[in-house]
Amino acid sequence: MENKYSQVGQDKFVLSLFDSNYKGTFVDIGCRLPDEINNTLLLEENGWTGVSLDLDDYSEQWKIRKNVFVKDDALTCNYKELFEKNNMPQVIDYLSLDIEGNGLRYLALKRLMESNYEFKVMTVEHDSYRGYDLTEKIPQRKLLTELGYTLLCADVRNDNQSFEDWWINPKY
Repeated sequence: MENKYSQVGQDKFVLSLFDSNYKGTFVDIGCRLPDEINNTLLLEENGWTGVSLDLDDYSEQWKIRKNVFVKDDALTCNYKELFEKNNMPQVIDYLSLDIEGNGLRYLALKRLMESNYEFKVMTVEHDSYRGYDLTEKIPQRKLLTELGYTLLCADVRNDNQSFEDWWINPKY
């Protein structure tokens, strides 16, 4: 059986940054299945609400979860419309960005940031171990640093391979 919670503790990292009774909001882009290596299931079990998005249609599988699943392309999604439709606040507590493709995470992140929503905490995959430094890690870091975010945990590893950065927004 697959692990139903996050791959390397993203969910526990997020929860550790908030009061234990806090009921936050999340956006999970590239969510995949609702109960197999999922970054937001533990958050939901702790009373958080949010929107989960994936390019593939997992709507049947997501019926076991309380929160909204949306089948959409992270590169073309109208995030502002999506967030408004689902009553998301202007400042969302947690963003998980985990889509596949060389350079596609950066493009999705850029589009998402253009929606003028802010995030308190982010885990953003870059797959540096695949050689995506120039197309993912470096441009992601430049963009988020310019927007005022702070890189808290750089080059988070799984199986000794650098694949993700963890960010916070110091305003919150």
